[in-house]
Amino acid sequence: MVISDIHLGGGFERLDLLDKIYDYCVKNGIHIIINCGDLIDGTFSLTEKKISSTLEQVDYLLKKYPFDKSILNFALLGDHDYSVLHETGQDLMITLSSYRQDIVP
Repeated sequence: MVISDIHLGGGFERLDLLDKIYDYCVKNGIHIIINCGDLIDGTFSLTEKKISSTLEQVDYLLKKYPFDKSILNFALLGDHDYSVLHETGQDLMITLSSYRQDIVP
């Protein structure tokens, strides 16, 4: 499964659709999701943010991104994901590697 631009913490976030993707993968024996970037909304967006702080967006991602032990995610980090490093010095790649081994940046 290939997905992108979920922008967690942004105004257009759709966790319900992400949950449906996971359900579809489980039901159809799909064990790999490739996420092509922009997992969080970051510091810039064209819409009003649901969560304005990038650090809170990262925490939200860690808690709310679905998990299934049979699914491994490979994530390319996009410009919105990079913005947390630029703004705060927190490296999303290291954070994901430390707290969500099911999401491989």
